[in-house]
Amino acid sequence: MKKADLALTKSKWKDEWEASVCESPDVARDEFFIRSGRQAFDLMEEISNDVEDSSWIDLLVLELSRFTPYYQLGLEENKSNKKLKVKTDYLGDVFCVSVGLI
Repeated sequence: MKKADLALTKSKWKDEWEASVCESPDVARDEFFIRSGRQAFDLMEEISNDVEDSSWIDLLVLELSRFTPYYQLGLEENKSNKKLKVKTDYLGDVFCVSVGLI
């Protein structure tokens, strides 16, 4: 699979995953998802400044560590998703290093 095709397939999976998350009536797509590392770190800093108990950070890391993208969505098998792999360790290489709270 070509790089451009792979990127398009990953983007399509992300869009489908977001749509499935947004099926809940309490989720507004424009406000629910964090779109960048900078946005995530800014929110975490803001929350850390407002609360005394920082155990929520542990829950966030747990949630991040359990999430595996590119799993099968829906009942119908999508063979192109089987070729999708995560090629980075964002949690270990970027997130935990950048946060400084862990």
